[in-house]
Amino acid sequence: MGEFVTAVHKIDDRTYYFDQFDLHICLFLGEERALLTDTGFGCFPDLKEEVEKITDLPLIVLNSHGHPDHCGGNASFGTIYAHPDGFEAICHFSEGDCTLLPLSDGEVIDLGGRSFEVILTPGHIDGHISLLNRAERTLLPGDVIQSEHIVMYLGYGVDYAKYRASLVKLKDMGDLYDTILPCHGEIPMDKSQFDKVIACVDAYTTGQLTGVDAVGPEGTACKEYILDGFAIMA
Repeated sequence: MGEFVTAVHKIDDRTYYFDQFDLHICLFLGEERALLTDTGFGCFPDLKEEVEKITDLPLIVLNSHGHPDHCGGNASFGTIYAHPDGFEAICHFSEGDCTLLPLSDGEVIDLGGRSFEVILTPGHIDGHISLLNRAERTLLPGDVIQSEHIVMYLGYGVDYAKYRASLVKLKDMGDLYDTILPCHGEIPMDKSQFDKVIACVDAYTTGQLTGVDAVGPEGTACKEYILDGFAIMA
């Protein structure tokens, strides 16, 4: 369990992110509370310790969605916020017990002088949420958008029409943010990636791409459908 160590990166005095393998987990400090976006893999037991080295503020912990790399460490934190549509997957993939509390689309998480708006963005999985900080013009898209590939074989609500709609929804909000902090791949990420991912989804869903044998990030055999450097793993 203890062989994997969470890497810590400081963006500024109030913003950090942690790396576990290819996963980025963000920590935001407000005047009254702090926010941790996801709990990572259960095989990294040191995430809570690293957070506590940075801040002693009361901590709000959420899951952007219920895949095992985002909720595997939930038991270390006890109480987790998430969208109710994602509770089933979170209960399946979490390692150990936790208490789930609901977040709703449009809800604002207030840290004191710093706030994040919840945006429901399903399709990759049911209950997936993104976060927007309007004042700091920062988007946290979770797994909706990233630079290299998207895993679409883990179930619990994979829906390509909803996924495309979520991509378009976040792209169309582009005048509200300048910085994109995704959960995987290049961080920060350029807005131009939206067009590339939408084009790949369109080509895949209309049968224009031929899959090649591949292995997913966690070792699952799958097919990879590639367009312009971006891949759908299905």
